[in-house]
Amino acid sequence: MALNSVNVQGRLVKEPELRMTSGGKDITEFSIAVNDGKRVDYVPVIAWGKNAINICNFLKKGSELVVQGKLQNDRWEDKNGNKQSKLKILCSVPHFTAQNKQESNSTGFAQYGSEPPIDMNNTYCPDQNDDDLPF
Repeated sequence: MALNSVNVQGRLVKEPELRMTSGGKDITEFSIAVNDGKRVDYVPVIAWGKNAINICNFLKKGSELVVQGKLQNDRWEDKNGNKQSKLKILCSVPHFTAQNKQESNSTGFAQYGSEPPIDMNNTYCPDQNDDDLPF
């Protein structure tokens, strides 16, 4: 079995929009701008289900996000018979960053309590002190 895992940190390029598939599943497709200091890459991302709902409810254009997931390469033929492909990230865990936490008053986190949902797997521990981290 091959390893297919990716973690990317960037900012949402535009407002995320929630859609529903014909089968009734929630989905959002968006791009994040990843700036390494030398250039900016725009990375397409897809999130499904609760991840899609939470991204659309709590993030906006310019919000910082860490996307954990796997690469997916979609392939198809266009109307002229040319083979096309698009590489994107299938998001399994979106992590909201501390910057979004500081903006919580303007993004609606307050209605859910004093702490925003930092990640969608409920692994956020509000008692954790960042000063204890080795980096």
